[in-house]
Amino acid sequence: MVRNKAFSWEKVVFRKPDFSEITREFMCFDMHVHSLYSDSHTRISSIIKKSQRLGIGIGLTDHNSIKGAIELSKRFDKTIPGIEVTLYEGTHMLVYFYTPSDLRSFYERCIEKNKGRSPYLRTKVTMEKLLEYAKKFNGLIGPAHPFFPSISGFWKNLDRGLYNEDLVGRFDFIEVFNGQNIQNWNLKSIKLACETQKPMIGGSDSHVLFEVGDVVTCAKADSTDSFLKAVLKNKTIIYGKAITMPKRLVPHILTFKRHSRYLTPYIFSKMSGLITKRLRKYNPKIN
Repeated sequence: MVRNKAFSWEKVVFRKPDFSEITREFMCFDMHVHSLYSDSHTRISSIIKKSQRLGIGIGLTDHNSIKGAIELSKRFDKTIPGIEVTLYEGTHMLVYFYTPSDLRSFYERCIEKNKGRSPYLRTKVTMEKLLEYAKKFNGLIGPAHPFFPSISGFWKNLDRGLYNEDLVGRFDFIEVFNGQNIQNWNLKSIKLACETQKPMIGGSDSHVLFEVGDVVTCAKADSTDSFLKAVLKNKTIIYGKAITMPKRLVPHILTFKRHSRYLTPYIFSKMSGLITKRLRKYNPKIN
């Protein structure tokens, strides 16, 4: 891994975005937003209204789904077509595209037939396959919340021996500020991006409407194309403030409700299997 000892905070501003000020100079996007097409209850129309009020764009990144991103791109000009993919290893990866058609082609070739029991959780797609298909369809790819302390975080899986540190060099960016992360995890992500000289992005990771716009990535650009090019050139500034613990509980409760209809039958099936196995141990006649 290439390391650079320089460590600068100039590209990340830890305060609530003042859009009346920063949108005068920059084009701003919340790069990590979820809708009702995955594990959120937020309508596309509501996301559009809030984005217009704030004067920002949206990178819609539903879990293993593109319906929301496609719909948003048809109704709202300031849209970056995107997706958050849960890999076979568990890692969450963000992938952005210049056009909705590229996103759709990527999804149909790489994701659609590789979903698991829950459409929002682990797929059959490995890191290598995702990197291959993202590049094939001109996508920008990088880890979401890389230091989140579960298998959804890239670094956790690196520690488990699933990846090599050199893999970071193949990423186009690192999400260094995630609105759902505690500050220490974000600070580690910033440090990693600085040490590896990787472009930085940030997003709210919103699952409820009030979080949209809490964290934004800003660049001097006049279109989504020029904005993504600015990201690749590492010419971004991130403004944001992570939500407090009481507010963090709200999206987690709502998210669990969306997942529960897929997880509950699985959990009961597993429990039933364990109970039956235990009973057979004491009574072999049980079928």
